[in-house]
Amino acid sequence: MLDRIAPREPVSVSRSFGRFGLTLRGRAVVKWLIHGYTSKEIAQQLRITEQTVKEHIQRLMRQTKTTTRTGMLAQLLLGRNSEDTQGSSPQERRNSQLSTPTAI
Repeated sequence: MLDRIAPREPVSVSRSFGRFGLTLRGRAVVKWLIHGYTSKEIAQQLRITEQTVKEHIQRLMRQTKTTTRTGMLAQLLLGRNSEDTQGSSPQERRNSQLSTPTAI
């Protein structure tokens, strides 16, 4: 019942939206992308043109400093800025994400 009055987003997604300064429309586009909708389907849901959806996606990719939709969603959902790993080599980033094996 409360969701009808004030729907809530997961905390991590809400924080990412705030950190990247997403507009309400940008947030709506991201929500539909997360659910796997195409640009055309998102346009129909939001009653805007497909081109406008694509422009929102391009803006979101610039804001998250990514070049793909998947990368953009990963940045938003993981709650990381590209500055978090700036200066690290790809190998260093992979190593920092792996847990250290423990002795048996």
